[in-house]
Formats: sequence, structure tokens, C-alpha cells
Amino acid sequence: MENYSKKQIGMIVAGVVIGFIALFGVWKLTSKPATPTKVDIVLNEHDHIKGNSDAKTTLVEYSDFQCPACKAFQPIISQVVEKNKDSVRLVYRHFPLESIHKNARKAAYASEAAARQGKFWEMHDMLFQNQQDWEKESDPNKKFEAYIKNIKGDVERFKKDLKELSIQDKVDRDYASGVQFGVNSTPSFYLNGTKLENIKTADELEKAIVESTLNKETPSTN
Repeated sequence: MENYSKKQIGMIVAGVVIGFIALFGVWKLTSKPATPTKVDIVLNEHDHIKGNSDAKTTLVEYSDFQCPACKAFQPIISQVVEKNKDSVRLVYRHFPLESIHKNARKAAYASEAAARQGKFWEMHDMLFQNQQDWEKESDPNKKFEAYIKNIKGDVERFKKDLKELSIQDKVDRDYASGVQFGVNSTPSFYLNGTKLENIKTADELEKAIVESTLNKETPSTN
């Protein structure tokens, strides 16, 4: 084996470092930033829509009623949708994270049972507002019955509708579509099919909506 002096070793190391820096610089110059995830979300007759149902800007939210971050985001979403209600439609889809939120799916069923009485959004608001009240219950349905009564719904019909398999199927379809589109956390938002990343404030969400309205096509409705 050849013997190298400290000076020679230093020159070799310096050469390697310089070469690495040069290669990294070339990669930075030639690489392109990752483009936002774009998916083809087709709306259907079972989707829950808030705002202008004919709007050209569609915000699809995948959410979990037991998710603290989803609850924290609701005032932001409501503020933006209300302010832009003529130009934006919000679509809520279920994505219950059952592995960490044991009552999330039951809450989704409750919102769908309320929807049978035309009260999805009222129950949506009640579930988020009272999240800490029902999230740890072994049987949260008693709480949900109180909520449907509070929003002037028919409690007996609500209890009956909760048992309908079609309600469970609706939640399953929403969840499956989320998996298809790469949802792995809640809340997740898709604006005209483009996944929004790192949205934290109403101003950021509204800015994304305004930018998205420029020559964008909305998902079609079956």
C-alpha cells in the first residue's frame, strides 16, 4: 500500500469535497421543483356541498370529526367559504382515522343520518363544537341523539337511519376515494383537484382559491 503524506491526503479530501459541491450545484440548476399533486376528483350526488353548487372553484375537504386539527381548521374554512360563497363550493368527505380516533366513524355515521333529514351541516358543526364531549365515550350515540334533538331533528328517525347500511357505504366510499387520491392525514384539501400543502391561515387558503380560479376547470358532477 502506498504511503501518503498529510498534505497529499488533505489535497485528496479537498478535491472530493469540491467535486461534490460542483455536482450538487449542477443538480440544483437542472432539477425542477416538485409540482403539486393533481387528481381527477369527480363529484357525485351524495357529496355534501356548501356554498354555490355551480361555482367554478371546488374545495374538497377530507376530514375526521374526532381530529383536533380538523376542528381547529373549521373556523378558517367557514370564514373563507362564507366570504366567497358565490364563487366557491366546499365538498366535505369522510376520512375517519380509526386507528387513533375510536369514535370517528360513528360520528361520520351520525352526520350521514342527520343528512337524511337535511341537517348534515348542522350536525357537522355540532360534532366539531362538542368534540371533547363525545370523543372518549364508549357509546357516543347517546350524545349524538341529543345533538339531533338540539338541531330540531327527529330523534327516532335518526336512530333508525343510523342502522342503514347505505350510510356506512357512503362513509366507506369517501374513505376509499381519499386513499385513491393519496390522503394520509386530516384535514386534507384539494382545490380544483390540486392538493394544497402547508395551508395554515384563512389568508393562505383564500389566496390559493383566488389563484386557482384563473383558467381552472372544476370536477364534473355525475
